[in-house]
Amino acid sequence: MCESTDEAPVSRLAAEDWTQLKDIWVLIMSEEALVDGGRVDTITADGSVLWLAMEGVVTRRLIEKMPEVDVLVATETNMAWSGASTRLGPLNSGP
Repeated sequence: MCESTDEAPVSRLAAEDWTQLKDIWVLIMSEEALVDGGRVDTITADGSVLWLAMEGVVTRRLIEKMPEVDVLVATETNMAWSGASTRLGPLNSGP
């Protein structure tokens, strides 16, 4: 499901098969920049589209699988590195 990459200053797990991400916290990257993050709520059968469940004003977002979009499985380490922990809250807060 995931492979380690060495491009960031911390360990990152890039998700290649989006169909396996249901209810997993992820970070959405585009061209090495953090663009969003949240819990994967729904995925299309072919894994080409996922819906993020998020806190705040925007509660859901559709993400389309494209060459410039990377989905990283959220870990305590990369949440801290990206600054997402302050926006997304703790990983174990549940759906």
